[in-house]
Amino acid sequence: MSTPRHPVSPIPVLPFLFRWAFAPLLLIASLFAEPSLAGGQSFELNRIAEATYFRPTTEDFESDRRRAINAVTDLDRYLGYGSNADAWKRFLKLQELNDQLASIPAPTFPPIDFDDRDLQLTDTQRDYLDQFQTIRELAARMMGKHQGLERGPIAGARESIKRLVLTSELMIDATLEKGFRSRRDTIVELLMTPHQEDQTFYRTLQPLASWMDQYAQATEWTPVAKALWSRPNLRINVSAAAMRKVTLRPIRETEPIDECEDGRRIHGRALVTGVAYMVPSESSQPISWGVGHSSVDVTSWQARPQCQIVFDGNIESTLNGSDGPVSFGLIGQTRVNGYTPVILGTDRFIVLPIQTSSSTHLRTRHVSTRRNGIGSRLVRKIATNVIEKKQPESQRELDKGAVERFSTAFMEDVTQEILEAEMDFKEDVLAAMDRSDVRPSDLNFAGTGSHLEIGMTLNGGFGLGAPPLALPTVVPSLPIYSARSAPDITIRLHESVVERLAQRMLAGETISDFATLVQSIGLPVTDEQAAEMPDDILIELARDLPVTARFEDNTLELMVRCKRFQVGRASPIAVNFTVRYDVRIDAGNVKFEMLGDPKVTPPETKRAGIRFYTMKNVVARRLKKEIPKENTLDGFDLDAPGDRLGHLNFDTANVSQGWLTLTMRGDR
Repeated sequence: MSTPRHPVSPIPVLPFLFRWAFAPLLLIASLFAEPSLAGGQSFELNRIAEATYFRPTTEDFESDRRRAINAVTDLDRYLGYGSNADAWKRFLKLQELNDQLASIPAPTFPPIDFDDRDLQLTDTQRDYLDQFQTIRELAARMMGKHQGLERGPIAGARESIKRLVLTSELMIDATLEKGFRSRRDTIVELLMTPHQEDQTFYRTLQPLASWMDQYAQATEWTPVAKALWSRPNLRINVSAAAMRKVTLRPIRETEPIDECEDGRRIHGRALVTGVAYMVPSESSQPISWGVGHSSVDVTSWQARPQCQIVFDGNIESTLNGSDGPVSFGLIGQTRVNGYTPVILGTDRFIVLPIQTSSSTHLRTRHVSTRRNGIGSRLVRKIATNVIEKKQPESQRELDKGAVERFSTAFMEDVTQEILEAEMDFKEDVLAAMDRSDVRPSDLNFAGTGSHLEIGMTLNGGFGLGAPPLALPTVVPSLPIYSARSAPDITIRLHESVVERLAQRMLAGETISDFATLVQSIGLPVTDEQAAEMPDDILIELARDLPVTARFEDNTLELMVRCKRFQVGRASPIAVNFTVRYDVRIDAGNVKFEMLGDPKVTPPETKRAGIRFYTMKNVVARRLKKEIPKENTLDGFDLDAPGDRLGHLNFDTANVSQGWLTLTMRGDR
């Protein structure tokens, strides 16, 4: 007996949700709401107040350089030989990368003040900076969408080079030490001043603490800052009703019965009918499983299952047997309810033993003998009485045997299906994040009676996530597509996702493709809109906070900081420009509508001069012309088996207190 060869798990839906949610930055979601932790601030104030700038030594540089060379050598050895290996080595340009790492010297010149307007680089400084830029560009080939970039040796080489680049920056960039002092003093002043831990506090503190984490400064303070003031900024919720709909599987299986006991031969069949499906389960309390369970390979396992696979059905046992001259037929009906807890994690999915409850009713269908006559009727009567007298015991034995046979077969199939789901999750979700080098360290699952939550801090590898504030209440709109119930899918995004990923991917970048810029800040762009966008605009984004996001009052506000903005052959200027979009639901789609015109302002740290005011209107007119006034995010269909939900329409959109919350429901 076996269950169907389709997984009764929600995992086929999850990879699609992640792929879809990572496409535009504005479609990722949310928060684990936890109470604010303010205790111990005075102790942590001392830690940050006493922190000093860490500048690596020449020995540190040489150690990191050797580590990077060894990592590239290990990668070369891992790829091996042959045409496929050679193609990979050419794609990654390993020989050129190794040559650059082997020849780059430790910097011997004093730190460079890149903020000095009269800066004149020496030939040695220029050559060093050019060589490190080449190393950055070569290392960037280890990231992307190409399958295989998630492999351990590639990730190891990438991390080693990132460490070397950071060491170099800390040694040669004098502006980093100035930035450290300024941010440290601001943090100390902020914590010393009486304050409430509200949005203003967190929006001031988190970029400062994130900068410390990015540049490996105040390393005794930043871990505690994360624990106090950082929570996951992405949450995707799948409702229990949606999980049941997607994973529901009808079961109809037949298993032969052939047994011989105490001279009695019994044969027949067991027909299993029912349904199996997966639903979330409350994971706030741990469940302990000891030795003796074959699916758990540890002596004592204390776990919090987030889901459970439920079976609800019947086992009909048709039994025929003989004992001496008497033949008999029995029919047993066993009602079975079972659930199999499942633990979801990034390293593995674990299936715990099935827990069952059952009841059996056994009745005699017929009793016969091989002879006819008065004697045979007497024998049948006696045999019937004996069978009925033994019926309670027989019922217990049938109940135990039927449930054991069912449980064994069910566990074998479920374990195999969950293993396949685990492999799909790792390939479609984790590997995709590893290729882009954005996998969070805290991706986790949590179950409640109503939904499964997938939460993480999406910060690009450094910095703080969402503040520990209560999640804003979402006021649902009137029902459009179905009777009011919990939404099938909820995606919540905190503004810190946009800021941290922009810092990770766009800081200091030069962009000459305007469509790329608009897409990089999270706004959807159609092919037609991309074709109409100009190719005569050049933008060099700021190194610190190139994009700042504010999500309030159903409005998305995005400020882009540009160190250099040039239109055609006109003189370049440093500018900030801000766009604001109203967010609402329109016929099942999310509509972003620009409020007013783009606003152009001078950088906060620079005084606006004549050139800025001369070019300000030119930049503003071009931004008004080129940035789309409206954008629409359409509903969509999931791949099978998620298509059982029907077409997913956006149901509500709420933007408040730093969060964008989108709910969806299918039109099934």
